[in-house]
This record gives sequence, C-alpha cells and structure tokens, in this order.
Amino acid sequence: AQKVLIKFEIIYNALIINYSDDGIGMKNNAHKKNGLRNTENRIFSHNGTLNFEPFTGNGLKLKISFPLKNS
Repeated sequence: AQKVLIKFEIIYNALIINYSDDGIGMKNNAHKKNGLRNTENRIFSHNGTLNFEPFTGNGLKLKISFPLKNS
C-alpha cells in the first residue's frame, strides 16, 4: 500500500476505527493465519468487533468497534 487512512470516531458509546488502504486487498475466502487470528482475538477479548468490507480489488477496508464503558 502507498496510502493508508485511519479514522477514529466515537458514535453511540462506541469507539469506531475505520481503516483503509490502496494495497492489493484481501480476498473474501482468504485463510486467516496467526497474525490476523491474534489480532482478532485481542479485539474480541475487549468485546470488540472486526468487519471487513467485501473484496473489490481496490485495497483493504475494515471497521473495528469497541464499546465504551459508561462513567
């Protein structure tokens, strides 16, 4: 990837992290290896979610969300 965009937002008591790049992307049927599995496990251990946008051949786009605790 030559360009990467990371955007942080707080929406409805959740921290939303949007990531996109202009790399080769990741096919929908790609096998998850240790690096991605470990990243998912860390996100899930904090009650987060990880969503990939469908493969278009135009880079990678994903959304990570974490619930914020009420204070």
